[in-house]
Amino acid sequence: MFCFTNLNDKTSASQIERTLKPINKSVIDNGITFTIGDVVKDGHERIGLEYHIKSEKNLKFDVTKDRIVDPDISINGKRINAVFRVLNAEKIGKNQYRGVIEILPEEELPNHYDVKFNLDAVLNQLGQWSINFSL
Repeated sequence: MFCFTNLNDKTSASQIERTLKPINKSVIDNGITFTIGDVVKDGHERIGLEYHIKSEKNLKFDVTKDRIVDPDISINGKRINAVFRVLNAEKIGKNQYRGVIEILPEEELPNHYDVKFNLDAVLNQLGQWSINFSL
């Protein structure tokens, strides 16, 4: 479940519930599964994305020091410039992590759009993880 406190404090829980969309898509590369759970569209200026990561290997990774992900985002086929903040990243089990990625695009988002979420590294491991969804 999406943690409501990760988005704008002015956004009420009922507003988030109206804009929350379950994506629940996973992709696996190099023994690492990256999953997008719920996504919240916060107006035209922000996206909150819940993620889960599970690795088959025990990787030396410190959730408090290392960068979990560094995404590239495309909206309607065009790569966007955005600020990405990883919030509430935590280890939840052996080789398992979860958190929220806050996406703050430089330009206003349209009402409805297709998203391509792409990662070239997860937990400091190179690979290719791409998930497409619509909001």
